[in-house]
Amino acid sequence: MNNKIKRTIGLFTALVLFVTAMAACGSESTTEVVLPEEPVVEESDGILRVGYSALSGRLNPFYPAAADDKLFMGLTQVTPLLLDRVGDVVEKGISGETVSYGGVDYSYSGICDITLFMDEAADIAEYTVRIRDDIFFWDGHKMDIDDVIFSMYVLCDPSYDGGSAVRYSPICGLDNYITDSDDEEYLKYGAEFDKINAAGFGHIWSWRDKWKQGQQDAYDTAVLSEWKKDIAAVTEYCVSSYAEQYSEQLIGIPSDTVISGEEYHTAFAMAAWGFAKLDGGVFTTALGSTFTLTDGDLPTQEDFYNEVFTVYEGDPEAYWEDANGGEVDSDTVISAARNAYIYQYSESTVSVISGIERIDDHTVRILTDGYNASDIYSILDFYVAPLHYYGSEELYSYSDGVFGFERGDLSSVTAKDGAPLGAGMYVFESQSGGTVSLVRNSNYYASEPLTEKIELVSLSDGSPVDGIMNELSFDVIVTGGNSSTVDEITGANSNGELTGDRITTIISDADAYGYIGINAETVKVGEDKDSEESMDLRRALATVFSVYRDEAVDAYYGQSARVVNYPMSETSYIAYDRTDENYRTAFSLSDDGGEIYNDIMTPADKYQAALNAATEYFIAAGYIYDEEIDKFVAAPEGASLSFEVIVPGGGAGDHPSYGIMKAAAEALGKRGIVLSITDPTGNSLMWGRLRSGSQQIWCAAHTVTPEPKMRDNYYSSSALTTLGGNYHGLSDEILDYYIASAEINSDRMSRLMYYRDALDIILEWAVEVPVYQRQSFILFSSESVDAESIPGALTAYYPWYREAHLIALK
Repeated sequence: MNNKIKRTIGLFTALVLFVTAMAACGSESTTEVVLPEEPVVEESDGILRVGYSALSGRLNPFYPAAADDKLFMGLTQVTPLLLDRVGDVVEKGISGETVSYGGVDYSYSGICDITLFMDEAADIAEYTVRIRDDIFFWDGHKMDIDDVIFSMYVLCDPSYDGGSAVRYSPICGLDNYITDSDDEEYLKYGAEFDKINAAGFGHIWSWRDKWKQGQQDAYDTAVLSEWKKDIAAVTEYCVSSYAEQYSEQLIGIPSDTVISGEEYHTAFAMAAWGFAKLDGGVFTTALGSTFTLTDGDLPTQEDFYNEVFTVYEGDPEAYWEDANGGEVDSDTVISAARNAYIYQYSESTVSVISGIERIDDHTVRILTDGYNASDIYSILDFYVAPLHYYGSEELYSYSDGVFGFERGDLSSVTAKDGAPLGAGMYVFESQSGGTVSLVRNSNYYASEPLTEKIELVSLSDGSPVDGIMNELSFDVIVTGGNSSTVDEITGANSNGELTGDRITTIISDADAYGYIGINAETVKVGEDKDSEESMDLRRALATVFSVYRDEAVDAYYGQSARVVNYPMSETSYIAYDRTDENYRTAFSLSDDGGEIYNDIMTPADKYQAALNAATEYFIAAGYIYDEEIDKFVAAPEGASLSFEVIVPGGGAGDHPSYGIMKAAAEALGKRGIVLSITDPTGNSLMWGRLRSGSQQIWCAAHTVTPEPKMRDNYYSSSALTTLGGNYHGLSDEILDYYIASAEINSDRMSRLMYYRDALDIILEWAVEVPVYQRQSFILFSSESVDAESIPGALTAYYPWYREAHLIALK
């Protein structure tokens, strides 16, 4: 499955189920402390028991899919892509880097050094990767650059159907390799495909067409095959990533049943994507077909495809836009079909990817067409697997253009499912039932792990706190933080704190944040959505929403979330530091630029001050205010005295922003402004409104990648779709310029400046009110884990298992 599907599934969760991504954030301390490379503790012979939610079972480094596969791979495999705590790539992995985070210096070491050179004249970026010479796989085989090249060729093979982003990266010559065509054939047959595609999928060939019927048939077969492949990929990724948390909510089937039972996968994916819903025990699809899931009456992949085909009127490009945030680029259903078509007709043999160049036994150079700051996160996001185990050394010769397997045949790779081999800190020992047993790798390049064994144990239903304290005696569990979890932890510790004698809690930020969106297309004065009057209208609403955030977020999350003031997760390197002198509370300034309220005011005084300031904004927007009755009596042309907000709280107000909207509705009502709250029981209503652009105000969340992809959500031309796009109705050339300039700039500080300018413009438009930074809890048993050995400042990009080899038991 492609990398775009990964991103958009995350967006689906953010939109309707509010993101619960397991992530982390570091200390805010300003004291500079240089930590030792290894804690001084006694080596333990015990077992570290780690609770997990979902593993795919394949345990194959080429096919990670389930939510906790990253945990398993992080413990057992090595990757060239090492990130620091803010998601920046560690370029000096061999010699090591020291980077400050939260006022503390942290050291990083990895398996390689990475250097970037820009060939400006040719518009080619060159990434040189040099791996260290002291890495051994578990069987004693020494790693070299051929293992790296082999791994990349597996991921770029035409038959590869996993979720790696490598095959969709802009590596030079990759398209030629996948289609087995030279440049001339690629252009010729690509143009031929495009001509047929212009007639549309489902076109009935006739003698009038300027192509043969055989070509039409080849086109139809290619599109149909790729469309069904994509739906299958969506299904499996959705199940592996989200079924554990949402299966009962969406289809009424326990998570363990759904995850282990392939027959339930399609139903879950259909519900998650809004193509079906469970109501009164009956599973009803968008087209009206019904199933009784509990009786074994289940939809098939063919059913799913038929639903998709009908809903999108046979248009695979419309489907792709909805499924992938409106961004139609190199890895769509149509372009995959295009490659398959070219491959069928090409007579050339292209056995190598020109952009992967072997330099020596430890060095490879990777060339890409042009430069984009996010490219490196796809090019190097893979695990280095042993050629001699997953492939064949007899079938490998770089100079002869053979790379360890027969092209198009990855049977040697998939045959190793369930029996992994790697070079990571822990060695796979066995898998039995829901338990995966690992033993330390004495030859791990960084240092021998302090704890002898790790067991990954499937979590049963129940409280994660009970998991730490019950007879299973888990030592590590990662869970989404909420107020009830806080109460359980503080109740378990005798000191009443989050860290005490029973449980040590590390609070970490998620790579996502909640927000309230305001659509500039539907909340405006007159026809000009970027006029001062239109912006003043949105500022009026945003000012009232903003002031109630503290109370609502605290009531819903307690200590497990905090209010944010910029449209970006605070895990991102572009986020404003709270200690920055320019940091300010969102929408806390009046029309004349003065401070509306301050921290010494009582909540009641703040609420009144915000309402007064909003009143002035409404007046500036052209609303007619009757001082005698203290209400607005008329709206300017194109505006209204009433607004609708969609809060996806399951019909029960179960959403962190619901409290904000209830309070805001009451406050605005005092001024004659009606705020109607729509709290749908299902998800289709908000999806439909967002896709059509008809929504006024809504509550959701944005996920954030290490290199921000602001284009997806804020760029003027990003389409309005079900799962992503410019829902905010922004149309700003300067904003577009900042986003585009950041993407192609190789200097991180320059990118940060562009992105922050973009954040300021988004706030100026008043189309988004940042609400909460969701957090998760990493729970360690205080009774069994040496607290001094727990890594510091964990983040979404630097999880606890990155330093699992340094964790010791008491």
